[in-house]
Amino acid sequence: MKTERFIQLRKEGLEPHFTKKSLTKLWRKKVKRQLRNSEIRDIFDYYDFNYSIESRSETIRSDVLDGAYRAQKPLVVKVEKKMGICRHLIFPHPADALVLQTITEFVFDVIKKCQPSENAFYSRDRTSRKLPHEISDDYSQDWFSQWKKMQKTILGFSESKKFVISTDIANYYDNIDLVTLREKVLGYVKEKDESGVLVDLLFRIIEDISWRPDYLPYKKQGLPIVTLESIRLLGHTFLFEVDAILKSKTKQNFTRWMDDITIGVDSRKETNEILGGMSDTLKSSGLELNLAKTHLYSSEDFAYNFLIKTNIYLDSLKEKKSLSGSEKKSFRKAFTEHLRDKKPQYWSKITKRFIHLHANFKIKISKKRVGELYVEHPVLRDKLCKYLKSMDYSSWSSKLVIEILDRLDMKDDIALFYVADLVTQWNIPVTDQSNDFINKMYCRIELKEPFHFLCALWIRTKYDHPDNLLRFVFDFESEWKKEPFLRRQVTATMSRIYKYDTEKIESALKSQTQSNDISTVSIANHILDFADKKTIEFHVNSYLFPNNLRRYTLERFLVLCSVLNSDEVRQEGEIQRKVKKFVTDKYYLRWLDVSYNIS
Repeated sequence: MKTERFIQLRKEGLEPHFTKKSLTKLWRKKVKRQLRNSEIRDIFDYYDFNYSIESRSETIRSDVLDGAYRAQKPLVVKVEKKMGICRHLIFPHPADALVLQTITEFVFDVIKKCQPSENAFYSRDRTSRKLPHEISDDYSQDWFSQWKKMQKTILGFSESKKFVISTDIANYYDNIDLVTLREKVLGYVKEKDESGVLVDLLFRIIEDISWRPDYLPYKKQGLPIVTLESIRLLGHTFLFEVDAILKSKTKQNFTRWMDDITIGVDSRKETNEILGGMSDTLKSSGLELNLAKTHLYSSEDFAYNFLIKTNIYLDSLKEKKSLSGSEKKSFRKAFTEHLRDKKPQYWSKITKRFIHLHANFKIKISKKRVGELYVEHPVLRDKLCKYLKSMDYSSWSSKLVIEILDRLDMKDDIALFYVADLVTQWNIPVTDQSNDFINKMYCRIELKEPFHFLCALWIRTKYDHPDNLLRFVFDFESEWKKEPFLRRQVTATMSRIYKYDTEKIESALKSQTQSNDISTVSIANHILDFADKKTIEFHVNSYLFPNNLRRYTLERFLVLCSVLNSDEVRQEGEIQRKVKKFVTDKYYLRWLDVSYNIS
């Protein structure tokens, strides 16, 4: 129920920001890309949301301006930090991601002006440009530009200062007091948001998506770990007081990357003064420095821990298109030497650079080494899977994946999804050998946890015969119906088996339209509606058959299936011609023949 306060004072603070036009534009420009680049992706690419974005934007606007908007239940997954200790990563519903980004667009410009120092950085999704050396689309150029600037700043003051302090904040996100954070943000934006309604909506969504197991009460402490700009901006903002102190104390000889702080000093006395002042300031806000990660480095220590010489060597290679035989030999030797000493603070970051260059130059890393790195160093798993994607499917790479699964402790959800995603992105030939590999994958993914089921679903959606996929979906119906995100993913896979048993799938889809999860209702209605289409719009055609497409992903293939489920659309000669031109994956071609008689 709304009060007169909302109608007279607060609603007008929301109206300029939540327009149908601005929400639609922001989704297409930024939010869609953010979700597409998340560690866990939607198997249908949220295309149902994207297809009807204008009507979705109108609904969001109406809910927000009615004072009735609430975030939906997010997906929560575990990500291993070390030795089985996991953090919880939150993946919000696309509508919630759009609302969060809308508020961020407003507060960023205001907060940016309040930032005490330009030497503090955090990742920004402000451009769609990509770096030429990247294997995939993980980071925007703004991120890389800021990172390079930070490195130059570190190198600059390390040459003029006798010592370098390196420190971070213990359990930073978990210990942020949200009451204090809200007060800080309100203070920064009060001139632009007099009623504070945007900030209140922001923190309402944060409360809704925070991990709260076992019916425990909400403590108003700890930012949820979300791979969206809005949450990173808040984490960045909370440390502005520390930035102001360091700017004054060090004369700008410091850098901060979120909660990782590096400071240039000339004496141990100066070190004690700066760290003591920082510690007191942080403790007054419920935070404290991580003593185990607080170090004072001489110039020699700094060069060792930040691996300056190795960085310079890798920089000399990154613009090369290929390496000569002698250069490859030197590169392998440098990598082997680097792996022998894991003590430097930047060891994992530089290891990622080595792996990245192995992928660029198509240089094999031994199976034993890849397996050990994947199992023993969780922070490297994402980069190792990108490396294996770049090396393509082979007897060597497939055996390596099986060895990794045999050794992998399944406590880490993300680690298993990386492998499932890798396997679905390979263009695997249809042979007895590849079929044996896929069956070995199935045997190694136990379905004890909902997320394990999701990983198995991704692989089966690409490689299973329609009859097997149909059986898999309905045999485990009682399990996947319990989890909203999983329910949506399974419903999306029905687009691939719709023509195999139309009557059964139509009945299942109609059943899902009656569920309480609006995301599942959306995808079910989308598949049913597309099956009745007489023709496809230009923007659908552009999505399915874009220029400069490197690989036809599983997500795009499921959207294609939803289009081909229409008899009228499927029989168009131009559609069949484009399908044959753009779809080259051997298994996709097999299912196009089996389900749609397109060969």
